[in-house]
Amino acid sequence: MKIKIPPSTNQIDFKRSELPIYIKDLSEIVGIENPTIYVEIGFGNGEFLVEMAKREKSSLFIGFEISGIGIEKLRSRVRKENLKNVLCIREDGFWGLHFCFPDSSIDKIFINFPDPWPKRKHEERRITTRKKLILLHEKLKPEGKIEILTDSKNFVDYTIEQAKEIFKVKTEERKDFSITTKYMRKWLLQGRKIYSVLLEKSKNLLTPESKKYYNFEIEKLPKIKMFLERKIEKFAYKKEDLEHKVFKIEEGIFVKFFDILEGKNKILIETLISEHGYEQLFIIKVERKGEKFAVDISPFSSVIRTEGIEKLIEKLSQGQL
Repeated sequence: MKIKIPPSTNQIDFKRSELPIYIKDLSEIVGIENPTIYVEIGFGNGEFLVEMAKREKSSLFIGFEISGIGIEKLRSRVRKENLKNVLCIREDGFWGLHFCFPDSSIDKIFINFPDPWPKRKHEERRITTRKKLILLHEKLKPEGKIEILTDSKNFVDYTIEQAKEIFKVKTEERKDFSITTKYMRKWLLQGRKIYSVLLEKSKNLLTPESKKYYNFEIEKLPKIKMFLERKIEKFAYKKEDLEHKVFKIEEGIFVKFFDILEGKNKILIETLISEHGYEQLFIIKVERKGEKFAVDISPFSSVIRTEGIEKLIEKLSQGQL
């Protein structure tokens, strides 16, 4: 199966699925023909996502969340309501959209009360940096939209500035909502102001010249790359050469090796790679096969095979770290 969803769950195991995920394949899984595709980034306990899905059962709702507790709460709500049109992925929304979905595939993205990361030193963590908005822009269908709710006026102002030349922007202070969530109800009772930011994709706004300039950062993001195990005559490294050491693969790609287990015909290397900001933890297996050694990712590791990991495996195999 192209898309891996464990039995009795609505959670896509995207690292074991064939990427990118195409909407036609999701459509077959949920049994909805040509669904409108809605995405929520950071769905929390899933209250908003589930309520939307109950109201629009001919649409497909996909949520990204990094919290395991949040994932379980959503799954519980989905089971209780017996919904078939809600799927979730445990991953940061930016990276999840980058890896999981092709360009021009999403109708609308919801971002409800994201962390504004008010300190300047944390700016890169904000969901509305220009780089991230460019990626979201590419994932949206023509005339697709992003709707953001926030109680931070500073975050609104920042988002407006970052969205210039990328989206048409509409902002307003709102008091009435068709769907409210736990924290929204709390803040409304406290009299806090809540702002809506609507970003609309327009084919006439982002010129090819601007897109080429802004896409510079996007082009550096990790790319999926399937590769085969490397066969070598001899493994060049001893345990002490690698264990608990950091290596630079190339600009923007670093690896750290942790514990290394050595057996008679097999070596297992606990590995962390940071590839232009995206981190993955996995096991590299070096195994004797006849007269040679095979170097590859352990099949028990849940990992996206990328160009950076391929370069790591190649350098490790050739003794070039």
